[in-house]
Amino acid sequence: MSTILVIEDEPEILEVTSVLLKSSGYDVIDARSAEEGIRMAGARADIDVVFTDVNLGHGMSGTDLVDRLRAQGSHAAMVVVSGDLDPFSGWTHPHAVFLPKPYGRRQLLSAIAEARGRVVEGLPS
Repeated sequence: MSTILVIEDEPEILEVTSVLLKSSGYDVIDARSAEEGIRMAGARADIDVVFTDVNLGHGMSGTDLVDRLRAQGSHAAMVVVSGDLDPFSGWTHPHAVFLPKPYGRRQLLSAIAEARGRVVEGLPS
């Protein structure tokens, strides 16, 4: 079973995303802030995917979080979501797949599969 760390500061979105992932067979770890997510990622070597929002509040973005986790040696696949960015804005990150909000189960699972596939293929993710 794959383990996904979901980092989201909006409780309702965190809950819905976690339920969707759990019902799809993933082991899910919830974090309500970037700081909590960083601690959990550092304490658990079994995290396969980090799923985070672009806007986390308290001065750290999802993009900053991805960079920090990579600098700490994480090899997890990364998915960054946002409801504020236009999906056609050209947002890219060398270590993350972008998923626009709102998303459903199909889009969520597709983004996770894409991010995991990039890791397997040895591409930056």
